[in-house]
Amino acid sequence: MNLTAATPLRLVSNQLARRCFSSLAHRRSTRSKGAISSYACSNRSPQSSTARNNVPRFRSRSTAARAPDLADSVRKLMRHVPHPVAIVTAAPKATSQATAKPSRWRGATISSFVTVALDPEPVVCFNIKHDSSTFATLTSSATFNVHLLSSSPDAETIATKFASGNALEPFHDGEGELEWWVREPSSDEGVAPVIHGMRDEVEAEGTAQDSVVTFRLTCAYMADKTVAVGDHVVVFGRVIAVSDGSDLGHPEASTRAACLLYVDGGYGRTAGR
Repeated sequence: MNLTAATPLRLVSNQLARRCFSSLAHRRSTRSKGAISSYACSNRSPQSSTARNNVPRFRSRSTAARAPDLADSVRKLMRHVPHPVAIVTAAPKATSQATAKPSRWRGATISSFVTVALDPEPVVCFNIKHDSSTFATLTSSATFNVHLLSSSPDAETIATKFASGNALEPFHDGEGELEWWVREPSSDEGVAPVIHGMRDEVEAEGTAQDSVVTFRLTCAYMADKTVAVGDHVVVFGRVIAVSDGSDLGHPEASTRAACLLYVDGGYGRTAGR
């Protein structure tokens, strides 16, 4: 449309209106042939809106309602994942004769032990219940031991005992005496109690004994790295000493010995290399 200064304003308006109605009619015609136009997209009819509302929708339940179901599902799935079995031990600093007693020692069986970093220094971690007495003790002493267990029957018994809680005094036998596999730490090992490898009694010649511990890591508690997640905390420790079996009562033990695993609600083992 060519406009001049003499073109009346009413004429311009009429011409614009005719063009708009012509374009609208063309769009409606195109839509009736099955094409989707911008007009159809921006101006939906009440009928199309009603049809859309009749489409079934799957509404998710609230997060609060789903949480128990999700937790149960994850728990069932993770039962099929093998986890290493380890025992963490700690003891309060011996500020008095009372606090130095073995009855104050604490320990827990864990299946969440992993290596976090090796450089610039080795760091490991595991998770434990926030209200665990073992956690409370290691935070006060700042040192703890991590014992990776062998796949021997004795090791399974020890793991089960520490999994039952400190109220049952897992370091002691039924008569209140220290178990045969417990050794008080030496001065250079810190304050955490040690689970050593072999029975004290001498076996018959030619009979092999199984060590209950494949190796032990002594760690310094990294308090500033502790992370609280739900009802658990993730504990980080800087490894300050490693015992690979030579001081655990079994001179022939090595770090390549088979370790105890927990999977499908029971104990298992890795194949020794």
